[in-house]
Amino acid sequence: MNSTKYRAMICDDNQQRIAEWTSQVRKHLGDDWEVESVTEKRLAAMVTALSEHEQRVRKGDHARTASEGEALSGLDDAQLVILDSDLSPNEHEFDSLDPGDAKDVVATLRNQYGDQIARQIRSYTTAGFIVVANMFTTQQDDFVFDLTMVQDAGTFADLHIKEAELDDESLWADVPRSQDRFNPWSRPLLGKDFESVLRSEIAITDIHAKVLETLGLNADEFGTQQLDVFGAVDPTDATFEDLAYSDLGFKYKDPIGHDLESVKRMAASVVRRWLARAVIISQDVLCDAPHLVSRFPEYLGEGAADIAVWNAAADKGAADPLPLAAIHEATEVAPFIHRPVFFADRARRGLNDLPQRDTPHLRAVFAEDAAVFLSRTDAKEFESNVPGPYARRYVVPIDDVAYDPFTRLLLR
Repeated sequence: MNSTKYRAMICDDNQQRIAEWTSQVRKHLGDDWEVESVTEKRLAAMVTALSEHEQRVRKGDHARTASEGEALSGLDDAQLVILDSDLSPNEHEFDSLDPGDAKDVVATLRNQYGDQIARQIRSYTTAGFIVVANMFTTQQDDFVFDLTMVQDAGTFADLHIKEAELDDESLWADVPRSQDRFNPWSRPLLGKDFESVLRSEIAITDIHAKVLETLGLNADEFGTQQLDVFGAVDPTDATFEDLAYSDLGFKYKDPIGHDLESVKRMAASVVRRWLARAVIISQDVLCDAPHLVSRFPEYLGEGAADIAVWNAAADKGAADPLPLAAIHEATEVAPFIHRPVFFADRARRGLNDLPQRDTPHLRAVFAEDAAVFLSRTDAKEFESNVPGPYARRYVVPIDDVAYDPFTRLLLR
């Protein structure tokens, strides 16, 4: 009897690399997961099936052919899909194939890119969390921190990483934090947070419901850049269906090509990415625990003088990282995000309700690259491209991490 609970699929054209990635992912996910390599003819068949199915869906034909069903069934059952960004191979990579098959695989995968495949997978399968590796930066370093903090804003995958991060324990599980360890706060825990995909899809019960109203948000609180996802539609009136057909959703705008469940899956995906990359990243309307206590250390009570208490608010795995602020938690958005967030304005107003304390608080700042608090003198300030009033953030920085673009650290 197969006791496997979850499935992960690793997709790449490079034979040596996919073997390494599969081994690394299997090690970190453990025995509850079946980890599969998808390459060569199987990868080509998957890419072909996605493309052919997309063309027929645009004409209103939703049913898969037998070959499409065979090529895509694994994706339907996968809770995690990892794709290399560049899937274009060279013929010499397929020495195990006869020349004819190798030539066909090369032709099929030519000019295929992971983020576009991610869009097709989200559009036409029931796959879970989608990761694309190596899409950004030409830096050769294993770890690169994006100082703009928004390079993935217009992408389709749930997460973008460098391939070396696949063997980084802090990507998969909550680990002890350190000023010397790369562990970006915005990066989820793949061993746990993959479940947000199904949770968010279940949360959308009516694709015609208004997005902001359902999420308990007000358009007037946002900066204009944060509302770009709604395109030409009034954000106050925009529905989940509108988001599914936004620039972050289906490539083709004609709604004849997508059934109800596909629209719900894509709408949930757009909401997840929008909240993470345009709303929560700004920390102005919705604020997560470490950024909230950075602004309002009063919420730590007597613990405001203890750096360990500050760091407890930056625990990626905590369900309740800030008990004193629970009254401000934005529960309506919870199904679409990885960690608890709070309404920043309500938290500000709630300071008056906290008991008065004489204990002085630390002058600590939050390092985005290590998910750790440290003294202001030990941190480096930089200016990101995050919209809103909190574009200036901090990093450690860490010795074996490249910071891109490096000029952002040269603040005067």
